[in-house]
Amino acid sequence: MVQTKQASRLKGADRRRYIVTLEAIDANDIPSFKSNFSRLKDFNKQIELSNYGEPTTILCRAALSGRKEICEIILQAPGINIHQTDGKGATPLQLAMDFKQLQTAEFLIEKGANPIFDDKRTALHLAAEIGNTGIINAALTKGISPDITDKDGNTVLHIAVMNGEVHVVQMLLGFGADSKIQNEVGVRPLEILNMSNTIKPEKATALRNLLDTERRRSRISSHLGDIQEEASKEALLDDPEEDEVFVSKEEKKLGQLKEKVEKIDEKITIYQEEATSLQEEIERQKQQVFKLAKRHREVMKKLKDKRAEKNKVQKKINKLEGKGGSSSWTRFIPFAGSFTSRLRLALPCCY
Repeated sequence: MVQTKQASRLKGADRRRYIVTLEAIDANDIPSFKSNFSRLKDFNKQIELSNYGEPTTILCRAALSGRKEICEIILQAPGINIHQTDGKGATPLQLAMDFKQLQTAEFLIEKGANPIFDDKRTALHLAAEIGNTGIINAALTKGISPDITDKDGNTVLHIAVMNGEVHVVQMLLGFGADSKIQNEVGVRPLEILNMSNTIKPEKATALRNLLDTERRRSRISSHLGDIQEEASKEALLDDPEEDEVFVSKEEKKLGQLKEKVEKIDEKITIYQEEATSLQEEIERQKQQVFKLAKRHREVMKKLKDKRAEKNKVQKKINKLEGKGGSSSWTRFIPFAGSFTSRLRLALPCCY
């Protein structure tokens, strides 16, 4: 990494001009920035100002603040170094990534910023952690290898699988990422998926389909290459007739394998579309579950209220039935009155 020259303490008019320029960046005041930036003597200089902490540069400050338009103005200046560093050795792109200024980071990569940092981190790995396909696409389009590794030997594909980022995995495989690479502890991306219990089932299924299909396609392509190499060697046979028969058989076999690869490519397309659809469905289901949970709480409250209301009414019924039974027993024996009258007539002496 190209190091920016040592920071220097500024005095007088120079100091004031740099301070005003930095203030314009912080306020995103583009007219003020243009006016003051054009009068600076050194566009790559590290500035050491007490109220700005670590020594910084104009471009570093704009990047960590996410001022994409200001970064664009700075990069048009003559002799500007896009790889300049602040007092801690961080580049503008590294600062943009660390401060989650993702649009600015993507812009800097498009302008040629190196996505590989001195501390063995890369912008691609950081983007894979949060599922940002824009930064990854910008870097891979610039020719960065999709199989680049971090200090632990993890490829970008490893990180994307760890975090359940289906769209990132889909993009990496599309750029030819190798799913067979092992990290420093000998683990492949698919094995990470099999060991993880934190990835949601829907995402795990989509990821497994993508990785399994890619693994099968890779095996067939490898086998196809072996057959082509064998056919080339055998094509030098002494007997022309045997050679012709052999080539005919191998061409047939080759044709069949190519058809198989085409079918697998179709499957890959289907799984990629399914993965995208599943991701969208997951988002819809989240909203639906939230609505259902809210409705469930409302229904349970109404159910509780109705049960309480029923209990009150039942208590009143029980109370009324209890009073009736103790004061008028004869209503449960309707013939009791007439029976007593007849008994008096039959036995007058007893009354």
